[in-house]
Amino acid sequence: MATTATFGAQSRVSEYPPTSPWKEIVATIVTDGNDGAAAGDIPASTFGLTYIERSFPAVKSDNTLIVVTAPAYDGGSLLGKAAATAAPADIPSGTYLIKLFGY
Repeated sequence: MATTATFGAQSRVSEYPPTSPWKEIVATIVTDGNDGAAAGDIPASTFGLTYIERSFPAVKSDNTLIVVTAPAYDGGSLLGKAAATAAPADIPSGTYLIKLFGY
């Protein structure tokens, strides 16, 4: 099962021009624990984006886990971070709330 996303509050960033493609996305993701350790595992297209500039930590639905995330080097996907290391790791299975910024 690939990671899926359901969009919550979604809005364009208020910049000039108003048609700016930059978006701030708040989404709920569901993962089976097999995605996030490698670039391409969770593509930007999962969030309706082509490029992820920034991501914020993902919070598990039961508030028992916070997972640090970062865009891959090329911005084309999302990576998870292993606890207590700087290495990429799969995001543990579950439902998470995450915030991203990109286009």
